[in-house]
Amino acid sequence: MNNNNRILNNQKGFTLIEIIAVLILLGILAAVAVPKYVNLQADAKNKAAEGAVAEGVAQVNQYAAKHILANATVPTTIAELVTAGLTVPYDAGDFSIAFSQVAAGDPITVTATGVVGTSVEGASSSRTVPLPQ
Repeated sequence: MNNNNRILNNQKGFTLIEIIAVLILLGILAAVAVPKYVNLQADAKNKAAEGAVAEGVAQVNQYAAKHILANATVPTTIAELVTAGLTVPYDAGDFSIAFSQVAAGDPITVTATGVVGTSVEGASSSRTVPLPQ
């Protein structure tokens, strides 16, 4: 027996059935993992938007307090908060925070929207906050 025959007899490897079985298992894992990954991204964007809304609510409270201290009256409009220093719309990095109000004395709706071109583009959240009494 020569050297070439010995090499051929000692070759070890995977059979076609084993390779197909591994590919099927990888396909099943990918089919399960990809949707979970996509949902994680959407959840993360929504949580980031909720955090930006919380920042907007903090801004409303901060400038309402400033207005009360400066004028000894409770603010009833967004315009009064702007006079106290609130920036409308407020730039929060990846989010733009907008403030809206139907009429004087009504609660203020704080809305955070992901800025175009950022990783949170398309994310949005809002919350209504009452003005201090």
